[in-house]
Amino acid sequence: MPVALEPRIIGNAATGTLEVPLLGYLTVQESDTIADLVSADESAFTVGARIASQISVEAEISIAEAFKIVEDAVAGRTMEPEADGIRLAHAARIEKVAQLYASIGRRNTTAAATAIIRHRLQQPEWGIADTQALPNALREALYLLVADEQRSEREPVKPPTEAELKKLPPVSGRRSKPTGKESSLI
Repeated sequence: MPVALEPRIIGNAATGTLEVPLLGYLTVQESDTIADLVSADESAFTVGARIASQISVEAEISIAEAFKIVEDAVAGRTMEPEADGIRLAHAARIEKVAQLYASIGRRNTTAAATAIIRHRLQQPEWGIADTQALPNALREALYLLVADEQRSEREPVKPPTEAELKKLPPVSGRRSKPTGKESSLI
């Protein structure tokens, strides 16, 4: 396992501080914990698609058009007058999707913070309710740490420099000669 990076101190005197080891990636346990904690509820996509399906029937438009209206409304994007009329006619339904998106964002943040506390701070019994009792600034700082670790995972591996290559032991280049005998592994 690679050597841990310098730990990050998060929080302040008002929230309390945590010293969290940095690895440059999320472990499988951390990723699995996050996935397990957020998988319990219906996804925003599913709810949005169901509402878009209802809108498409009532407004006599394709489900793709209805889903785009729902997405644009939730994102606060401007729409063509006809699409905006459909948005207004179905505002209550679309608002449910917007609320769900916000709720999912909070749930993801809480799940990520919970996973880091459980695994990196070695508190296996730490739960969602414990994280929800933290000051919001501390929870957000833990979430940003997770985002940074995920971003680090996606950074391309830098090829070795010429100086580093010169430090490697030379390779002989010789290969063993075939004996002509068949492998006994068949």
